[in-house]
Amino acid sequence: VENLLRRHTNDSVFVRMHYFSMDHHNNISVSLRKDAYGQEKLHKMSIMIDMKRNSPTVPHQRNIVEFPNAAKYATLLTQLGADAIMVNTEETLYGGKLSELEPCSQAIRRTRPNNPPACIAKDIFIHPIQIALALENGASGVLLNTEVLGQQRLRTMLDACTFMGVDAIVEVHTPSELEMALSEGAVIFLVNMWDRPSGRLFPQQVREIMITLNLFLSYPYVTLFVMVFSLIG
Repeated sequence: VENLLRRHTNDSVFVRMHYFSMDHHNNISVSLRKDAYGQEKLHKMSIMIDMKRNSPTVPHQRNIVEFPNAAKYATLLTQLGADAIMVNTEETLYGGKLSELEPCSQAIRRTRPNNPPACIAKDIFIHPIQIALALENGASGVLLNTEVLGQQRLRTMLDACTFMGVDAIVEVHTPSELEMALSEGAVIFLVNMWDRPSGRLFPQQVREIMITLNLFLSYPYVTLFVMVFSLIG
């Protein structure tokens, strides 16, 4: 972060981070929201794909899928009908690169110009300058992790997203993390059933989180999307 702050002292990233955006681009919300249909007002499932080469989930670093050209892979996923694509920019754990984000974003928009899937930057985000950098490289929004950030820093990062005019997906692992994120104004959630420290899978967490979620649905002006993380990562 210190290197980024020194590198971006008077450029578009600096401006993005320090000047309030007059427009809010709800790209993630728009991409994931499906219109209700039929008498029962059912909703189709939205599909978000995590485009990563590796996974840090213990007991060992795992190779997920190899793709030499990230933009071509993003094009394929867009053609297959993805509603949102997470592009990993973290190199050590997930095998991604920041340099792949803009080509992926351009490929996604070129493939489906009328209704492109959201291009979500996935990294270990801990400072607003990382959000600004991702947006300057074409991201529609970012993924924030409650386990990494904690409550105070999550508040700072959500405020930064609002300031810069973009959506954030907040990753939660437990009902208590969901309650904390809701209290800070988060409205789009990714439910991860893996406990990373132990490497154990807790599929029942989805049920517990949904119970907690339903308690909050009675509150006005709260719109929530819940994504269940894949079993492979």
